[in-house]
Amino acid sequence: MSNYRLQHYIKWQSMDLVTAIAIFTKKKIDVTGIFHFDETGKFIRLETDDCYYNEKGSLPLV
Repeated sequence: MSNYRLQHYIKWQSMDLVTAIAIFTKKKIDVTGIFHFDETGKFIRLETDDCYYNEKGSLPLV
């Protein structure tokens, strides 16, 4: 996760000490996710309604 946190196309908003919202913007497409971490900063899970898979089960190239 450390390589992604400072990318120019990702905006972060803190919700609390262990939860953050990330908005990924690429080619005018926005994807939002809520990232959950434990007390040590270790990533636990991601919640989003913005997932898309094609018929083969993989993400399309955007």
